[in-house]
Amino acid sequence: MMYARSYLVEVKVLEIRRYQPVDNAAVRELHFAGLRQMYEFTPGVKRPDIPGLDADLDNIEEEYFHHRGDFLVGLENGEVVAMGAVSSLSAACGEIRRIRVQRDRQRRGHAGAIMRALLARAGELGYKRLILDSMVENTPAHRLFEQFGFTCTHRGAYGHVEVLYFVKEMEKTQMDMNIKEKFLKLWKKYFNDSPLPITFYYTDNPPEPPAKAGSMPRCIIGGIVKVQQGQTIVFDAANTGCPGGKSYLGFGKMTMPNFEYFLSCGIPGKLEGERYLKTPEMVKEYMKHQGEFKAPAKTMVFKRWDMLEETDNPEVVIFLAAADVLAGLFTLAIYDEASRDAVIVPFGSGCASIVKDPYLEIKQAYPRAVIGMFDLSARPFVPKDTISFAVPMTKFTRMVENMEESFLITDSWRKVQKRIK
Repeated sequence: MMYARSYLVEVKVLEIRRYQPVDNAAVRELHFAGLRQMYEFTPGVKRPDIPGLDADLDNIEEEYFHHRGDFLVGLENGEVVAMGAVSSLSAACGEIRRIRVQRDRQRRGHAGAIMRALLARAGELGYKRLILDSMVENTPAHRLFEQFGFTCTHRGAYGHVEVLYFVKEMEKTQMDMNIKEKFLKLWKKYFNDSPLPITFYYTDNPPEPPAKAGSMPRCIIGGIVKVQQGQTIVFDAANTGCPGGKSYLGFGKMTMPNFEYFLSCGIPGKLEGERYLKTPEMVKEYMKHQGEFKAPAKTMVFKRWDMLEETDNPEVVIFLAAADVLAGLFTLAIYDEASRDAVIVPFGSGCASIVKDPYLEIKQAYPRAVIGMFDLSARPFVPKDTISFAVPMTKFTRMVENMEESFLITDSWRKVQKRIK
């Protein structure tokens, strides 16, 4: 279990797993404690006396697991402190239900972690649309729902209690142009004329044909620099020349012979080694834990942020940044996280640090940003003193929303900003 410090409160990163029968008493206690807290928003209003409102908790396995749903719990040191569920309304529509967080564990990102896990599970179950409801007075919950792309559609009632209904289309394919313009404005305001980020997403229907094989630099990073200059580039298995790049973009397996020697000590008189790891055995151990990454579509599109259109669907945002800009991005990334692990620096190639590693973070309960571009073979393609910072779009959207209430409005940042050209 990993620990993190938020102000003076020590908290633990939430472990999320599927409900087990042993959790039932804790789940029921958490559920009814959450209800009591919700009705504090409406003094004098009692919960509707409608039979069966809590019957699903009597047999969670039958109600959820056997009917195309799921029920998740979040634990700290083995204690259930958060929960949430997705249930089936129709073949295409699911419902998010029972999101609860223990009162003394709230405002630490646990509700967001449960929501992210539920959305990922709903996608795996094949739902195209999700709905949920909340009491009209429960504005903290409304902010959470909107943060994850739910839209309030109408007002209704459970008995005498007014509720708001929210909906989310799971197959969203359009870029939120409001987020695009908001970021451009705030980036200029707080980061001066720093280079804009680039983005990528996988698709079977790219906005233009893939670049011709042989027309791009062998190293993917050489092409990425062109994207930062304003060129849109579409990669596929045919135009990705580097075996490592093809693997880290998900277009094929690592096929380079003697790779364990190439990355380490080499083979005298036959193969020069890069000497990034000490021994071939260390390389084999490293590769064993990497797993195989398969691209979810036939192509991937790289575009600079300001070039994005409504038909684009960016999944990862990538900055090539100098130290002061990187410091700002790092601090913004941890602003609403209790975990000290909200930004990671894994060993890997330049393309792994901007593609594979951040892409795999998308479906994590707590998506993390990835700092990279320490690959000495890739560094000649980027300006000196430049480091990469790649972040899943879901986390990046939160970063944008937090900008105008964060450290960016303080004198501490203004002193640093003066140095940013």
